[in-house]
Amino acid sequence: MASFRHAVRWAFFAGMVVWMPLVVAAYFVGPERHHDGMLVAGVNGALLVVAAVACAKPEFPAWLVFLLQYAVFVFDWMHTAGPSTPFAVATFHLFVITAVAQGLVLRRRIDLVLSLACCVAVAVLIYLTDPEQRTRFPLFLLANGPLAIVVGRPGLVPLLRFARSLDTNHHEAVRARTRLDVQTAAMRRAAEEQRQVHDTAINTLAAVARGGSAVSDLGAVRARCHADTQVLEHLMSSSGLDLTAHESPEAPLARRTITVDLTGLSGQPLADLWAGMPLGVRAALGGAIGELVTNAEKHAGVPRVSVDIRADSTDSGGVRVVVSDQGRGFAVEHVAERGLASSVRARLAEEGIAFDLRTAPGAGVRAAMSWRADGDQGAGEATDFRVGVDRVSMVGALLISALLAGGGIFLGAANHPGELTPDYLLAALVITTTLLAWRSWRRHDRLTAPMTAVLVITAPIAFLVSGSGVNFGQGYVLAWQCIAPAMLLFIVVAGSRSARVVATGMAVYAAVGAAAALALTTTPAAAAVTFIMLATGLVWVGGWVLFNLRLRRMAARAIREHEAAVRADEAAEAQATAAQVRARWRLAGIESAADLLRALGSTLDPASPEARHRSGLEETYLRQVVLLPPELVNIGAWFCQALSTARERDVNLQVRSGPHDIAPGTADLLGQYVVDATTVVDPGTDLVVSLLEGRDGLQLRLVATDSRIAELARERDWESGLELEIQQYAQQVLVRVGPRAAA
Repeated sequence: MASFRHAVRWAFFAGMVVWMPLVVAAYFVGPERHHDGMLVAGVNGALLVVAAVACAKPEFPAWLVFLLQYAVFVFDWMHTAGPSTPFAVATFHLFVITAVAQGLVLRRRIDLVLSLACCVAVAVLIYLTDPEQRTRFPLFLLANGPLAIVVGRPGLVPLLRFARSLDTNHHEAVRARTRLDVQTAAMRRAAEEQRQVHDTAINTLAAVARGGSAVSDLGAVRARCHADTQVLEHLMSSSGLDLTAHESPEAPLARRTITVDLTGLSGQPLADLWAGMPLGVRAALGGAIGELVTNAEKHAGVPRVSVDIRADSTDSGGVRVVVSDQGRGFAVEHVAERGLASSVRARLAEEGIAFDLRTAPGAGVRAAMSWRADGDQGAGEATDFRVGVDRVSMVGALLISALLAGGGIFLGAANHPGELTPDYLLAALVITTTLLAWRSWRRHDRLTAPMTAVLVITAPIAFLVSGSGVNFGQGYVLAWQCIAPAMLLFIVVAGSRSARVVATGMAVYAAVGAAAALALTTTPAAAAVTFIMLATGLVWVGGWVLFNLRLRRMAARAIREHEAAVRADEAAEAQATAAQVRARWRLAGIESAADLLRALGSTLDPASPEARHRSGLEETYLRQVVLLPPELVNIGAWFCQALSTARERDVNLQVRSGPHDIAPGTADLLGQYVVDATTVVDPGTDLVVSLLEGRDGLQLRLVATDSRIAELARERDWESGLELEIQQYAQQVLVRVGPRAAA
């Protein structure tokens, strides 16, 4: 929304900067040029500088620019030679630009009231300072100023909705990047955990496996094993909590000191529902449920709490969770920024989970959480923001065009009661063409070529009608008469996808207007006024073009952000899944190592053959699991499974890999082969598995003294892009699987 507001603000302030030199030029070509020229130029030049600063610096207060412009308008009007001079027309149109900008840039209701009050104040000042125009022009200002402030606001509504969708997309992109950063930080914490394991248990087990002098001091060995056991128990506790947050909440809830009634799903249906949600959602819901149940344990004063977990009733693939108790409750308003309500809501908001907390003193607590898989969680289909910006731009152009022409009918009736003037023809022409454009756009979802041609032709015709309404510069020039014909070009800008068509429309409009100013006016002043009328419409169209370009840039950025968010979500999901799987294998190894260290610290003799053999197996498994590169998101879990199988079957498996991973499908194919190879070889076999970069990409190599790994490889149905190579050197068998070499 901030970017959109800046775009609106920039468009109007840029329009003021462009228009103000025209105001000064109009002064020097009109009858006013003989009086105080430098003073008028200096005052307007100062306002131009202020508007330029506001255009360049979004933090500059917009209200100050508007207030100064109103003051400059009163000053300029005091120096006009009449209401129909070029200078009067130019400065009045700057007043209209300011009024419209106020209605669109200042969005609060109090700002609208103050803007209308400023228009009234300007009319009063003109009434007091210009006695000759007391009967007409102040009333003219009172009608035009408020109308200019109000008329653009309805057309801005669809644009504001679009801006909110851009904001939502931006926040989702930030959330996705944050989630990926959090996941990366979790991987770093896991790496720190691995370092602790390596510096304690792995080194101790390696020393016991070597035997000799390393285990000669029994007391020192047992003390070291006891200390390492405590470290591993701490790591098991923290790792277990991390894993539990992602699991079905049923088992953790069963271990609570308070009785937990699962009134919804339970057992396998609950596990299946839980497994189908993204890891981040599982962690957020699991943590929130745990926090709510803990709150009931500590503060509710009741023996039981109810947890109701069900699939979303709308078939959206989501889930609804209600945690309730009949305990003491609390006053939410007293803890609005802290405590349970704030912490749970913050935890859930990061994953787009709705949260509704209802409680009161003595009324218990009821917390409802809901997540929808088809909601705005960042995994859905990309929003076509380019289509969105075209749609809202067209709706805005159609609304503004129709509203401006409708306002013209009101002004025509107010200024010429009971008279049929060309104003009504102009309004009818603009409204009719706008309705035809709306009908064409609704039917074809775009602006057709014939309709575009009609708009391009009708716009200059409407300008001629507007000029005839003021006798081409010799009567009162109303702002809407200058702008209404250009509104048809607004529709062309919004609906045409060709810059050439827009340029052609503006060129035809400018050519017809210039010809009218030169051929249909009777005095130089009238020609100058007609040129100002022409420039008014072209400046508005130019501002609309620049504004649409900014909107399209915002849409393009939104598309890039959405695509980046999807990639970040996918990367975080894959990263979290792999980290969870590997954490299970690591935790299993830590638990087994802790059991062995506990035995070595008490009853098992560290120097015995059994202790040395078991220590060797545990050290080999644990060292390789914890030191696997964390970047191996796809193949890493398969390596962990193979290492676990090797430990169980007493196979001496060595895994060597760099930080480069392979694609998910290929990883499953190669990983399953490694696990099967570990299963078919005889116990005691030395098996070396490596995944390293080759000339044509990553290559998986297996080396063993058992020929069955070659037979197993030949039986596989390898992908067409993979090439199998088997070689034998004496008793050693080499199996290589990698990308097929380029021809």
